[in-house]
Amino acid sequence: MSKKYICNLDFRCTKLLDNKFIQKINPSTLSLLSSFCAHPTNITSLFYSNYLPSPQSGYLNSDNHRTHLREKHFRITEISNIMRKSLTLLFIGIISIGLFCFSKKAKNTEVNTNSVILGMVLLKEADSLNIDGIINELKTKWKLDVKNVDAADGMAVFTIEDYKIAIANIPAAIPEGEVERAAEYNYLWKNGVKETSKHKGHIILSIMNAGKKPVQENLLYSKLASAVMNNSNSMGIYIGNRTLVIEKKFYQANVEEMSEQNLPLNNWIYFGLVRQNGKHSVYTYGLADFGKKEMEIVDSDQPLETLNEMMLNLTHYVLSYDVNLNAGETVGMSEEQKLKISESKGRFLDGTTLKIKY
Repeated sequence: MSKKYICNLDFRCTKLLDNKFIQKINPSTLSLLSSFCAHPTNITSLFYSNYLPSPQSGYLNSDNHRTHLREKHFRITEISNIMRKSLTLLFIGIISIGLFCFSKKAKNTEVNTNSVILGMVLLKEADSLNIDGIINELKTKWKLDVKNVDAADGMAVFTIEDYKIAIANIPAAIPEGEVERAAEYNYLWKNGVKETSKHKGHIILSIMNAGKKPVQENLLYSKLASAVMNNSNSMGIYIGNRTLVIEKKFYQANVEEMSEQNLPLNNWIYFGLVRQNGKHSVYTYGLADFGKKEMEIVDSDQPLETLNEMMLNLTHYVLSYDVNLNAGETVGMSEEQKLKISESKGRFLDGTTLKIKY
């Protein structure tokens, strides 16, 4: 999907912290921070404004749908600004406790910033984060090898395998009603708008150097998010760059059943359902984070439930078998079924998408 740089960052560590404190920070940490400050485009997943072109979703009638299409770009700057504010708080906190060098023994301080998996756990009560409980659950329930744990004041960084994890408690609601607006599109959370409007804080959770094995990394992120939710007074999670606002109970149920053979797709991908002019459509939003092309089925006579099931099956096939579908090919759920694939400008998303004829 199309992306725009945010170039007006004013993230100067010398303005945030006094020079005496900065002198105490590990030189490699300062070097890494300086690279973030000087080259914001290097941390693309953090500071791109790809939080959204918003998908037009839910069971929408044609009039509402046309209205949403006309407004599909209005949230790009707004969402990126909100995410940037929260991320700035995260970085300030990490710097202030001297934690930005994740592996103190590492000779190479370069961070792989090709991709960042980022979400925000929504809290019923601020300051309810139990970091010790999170680490313990990761070790005991999921048998993960958690290393280099450094935590203080509601923030923590640690490593799992080669991945650098950051957690930060923000004792304030995500501002400007952003989560509530995103919740309007998430039809799987009944009363989601009302419930999310009550959140009093949020926890930023990120895998800072993802991008090598997207499926395995998102499985890891699901375990991390589950542990954070279990060890805080939480109601759900907001993953802004995929337009996902997911209720805690629903998210956790998917995590409990997940495996590499049973991917928790509704925790990862937004499936937009559209009813327009007597026709039905479905599309994905989030496959691009896995290095795959977004897919759409447009103007079908099939029921929405049938379309949604087909798109879920296609998405699971693409991700679990690492398949790259291409225009001119066919795909199906059986040897007999041959659905034609084309590629053209997206109907409900910016850029080009694969169209599945169904």
